[in-house]
Order: sequence, then C-alpha cells, then structure tokens
Amino acid sequence: MILNTLKLSVNSVRNSSLKRILIDKRISFCVLQKSLKKFYSNSTKSDEMDDKPVKYTTSKAHLKHKSYENFRFSDEEIAETPVYERPILLTSFAIFLIYFGILREPNDIDEKLGANLFDTVPELELPLIESAIQNYEMIGLDTTQLKNRFDELKQLKEEVEKTNNKTNNE
Repeated sequence: MILNTLKLSVNSVRNSSLKRILIDKRISFCVLQKSLKKFYSNSTKSDEMDDKPVKYTTSKAHLKHKSYENFRFSDEEIAETPVYERPILLTSFAIFLIYFGILREPNDIDEKLGANLFDTVPELELPLIESAIQNYEMIGLDTTQLKNRFDELKQLKEEVEKTNNKTNNE
C-alpha cells in the first residue's frame, strides 16, 4: 500500500529534483521491505535459539576466533617486523634511561617534588594525624607518638593564631 502511494506521488510530481528524492525513497523502502521479510521469515529460528544459552565451544564463533590467537603474535606478524626494530627500541630506551637517570641535573621542580608534603601544605598534617590516630586505635597499635605530634601542632597553631590576633588588634 505504501509502495503504491510512493509510485503515485512520483508520477504526479513535475520537479525533477523532488522526483529523484522520491525515487530514492521508494528504492530504500523496497530494500527495507525485503530485509523485513527476510527477518520475519527467520524469526521463528532465532526465537527458539534465544531461549537457551549458547555454549561457546559448540558455537561457530569457537571455530573462527581462537582465544590464543588474540593474545600472542602470529608467525606472520613476527616475520613482518623488520630486523632493525628491536635494536632501535632497545637503544632508544637505554639512552632515555641514561639521560634521566645519570646525566640530567636536578632542577627546581625536582627539589619541590622531593620536599616534605607538610612543609608545602601545613594545614594538611593535623587532619592526617587525627585520622591516623583513629586507625591505629582501631587496629590496636601504639598512638603515643602520633598524639604527641598532634598536641605539638595544636600548640603551634594556637600560638600562630594568638600572634595573628595581636597584630590585627594593633
């Protein structure tokens, strides 16, 4: 029915570009119609297959796709690699390691990365020590050193706040 309406609309149109568009739509509709017929004719077979799980070792995929072929190089791929590829890679890697491990001099960024974290972000130490104390207590470990450091930091923080308040009041 839809195909007949498309035929009628193509015959009634006088504009050639519009006529081409309608012809293309009619062709694509015919292709769609044929593929739907094929799908519905095979649907009874696929419905029966969907009810049961497919065992991989008995399926067609097992014959076409071997798992061991996916995780290693085939003999053809090994033969295709150039002979000079391995020495070039090893030499490049060795030069890279020698430069970054031995020849390169430390710079400002290296010094910053090597600095103590709590010197860079001092407000971070109190919460971390507090959580470490809780974790040590849950595990049953000795927390005296952590508590001493926590008390020291609290005293330092209070002294800094007092000096800041004095300077702000004056």
